[in-house]
Amino acid sequence: MRHAPQTEQIQQRVWSFFKDNFSRYIDYQKIDRRSEIKRYILWEIGSYAHDFGYKTYAAKEIGSCVRGEPWIYDLHWGADSESCPLIRLPLVMEVVCDEWNPSQDQRIIDAFLKLMQSKADIRLMVFERTDVQEMQEYLCTLIEQFEGTQPGDRYWIIGWDTLPLSPTGLKCLDYRA
Repeated sequence: MRHAPQTEQIQQRVWSFFKDNFSRYIDYQKIDRRSEIKRYILWEIGSYAHDFGYKTYAAKEIGSCVRGEPWIYDLHWGADSESCPLIRLPLVMEVVCDEWNPSQDQRIIDAFLKLMQSKADIRLMVFERTDVQEMQEYLCTLIEQFEGTQPGDRYWIIGWDTLPLSPTGLKCLDYRA
């Protein structure tokens, strides 16, 4: 476990971003396009990987913090060695926030199902939805019903309800199996 992530420090950093900086930055920059919001989230979380000694993999368009091509997820942190290209996945992440989309719930669920299959230390799901808590509860039910869930599996499920963000509109859930 040489490459075990500093989970508590990572969580503190990610939570701080969403609770303190996320809405302020979006309001200050007057960002209203969901694609730009997603890009900002991926860039910010991706940039933290380097602080913890990991490489970031995501779509090239999120900026210079990226070290490689996208893989299965919107973003993931990776650890490698000279002899092995993948020795650990400290964090995998999916973000679902689109312009109004009637099938958004299914897109959130599909993205989350990808995370559930991961062997990552931290599975981070970020989404926009009118009733955040209802979706968080549903996603937790999926985890509980999945026979592949192992003790210690960790999910961070973060959602917001509307833009501009209200102080009560952002909900962060730390789920541990």
